[in-house]
Amino acid sequence: MVNERAPAAENTGPWAPHESPWEEALYEALLKKGIKCKPQFPVAGRRLDLALVSKNLKIDIEVDSDRYHRNPDGSRKSDDTWRDIRLMGLGWKVMRFWVYNLRENMEKCVSEIEKAWSKHE
Repeated sequence: MVNERAPAAENTGPWAPHESPWEEALYEALLKKGIKCKPQFPVAGRRLDLALVSKNLKIDIEVDSDRYHRNPDGSRKSDDTWRDIRLMGLGWKVMRFWVYNLRENMEKCVSEIEKAWSKHE
């Protein structure tokens, strides 16, 4: 069963409209490539970190930190897995990036998104 949460109140934190500095950094890196994402996009009672939406393709881009997305044994939180399944059932492609992947190779992460988004037309 999917754990449905209502979207939190509008983010007014230091990285608003993003919820973390890494979401903002990825957003800016994509913008430099001419890819305009929608931050904190509401879908099915959730908010996607970044969304790319066209007539033919919907991509959910998630920026995951160990603190909120990994269990003590190192596995991914089951809530994320169920959320991904739900979004895929709604026609979304889900792309997840760990913060350390962004920190160590932002360009590679951006290239992966660029490649997926190039199929939207």
